[in-house]
Amino acid sequence: MIDFVIHFDKDKKAIKAPTETTMSHRITKVAILLLKLDFFCEKDLKTFRGPDSLKVKHLEMMEYEVLRIAEHEWNSKYMNANQTKRNYLKCLLQISN
Repeated sequence: MIDFVIHFDKDKKAIKAPTETTMSHRITKVAILLLKLDFFCEKDLKTFRGPDSLKVKHLEMMEYEVLRIAEHEWNSKYMNANQTKRNYLKCLLQISN
């Protein structure tokens, strides 16, 4: 399961999901995964368990840029304001708008 999918044109502007006719243009597909603690190995919060690691590899094979956001980071006390979360996503996506 993918939590969010965003498509960008060549100018890094978000666009609607591309159709067959628009696929010939340079489109960047971004999959955002919100990772729960049980996605990680028991003693290492940077290493994915097997099935979740495979999901990321499959998305990358389908030419998605995969952004991983750990749920414990997203819900931390440092991310309590909506503007903070927006700025965090903009930074991850490397967009200025």
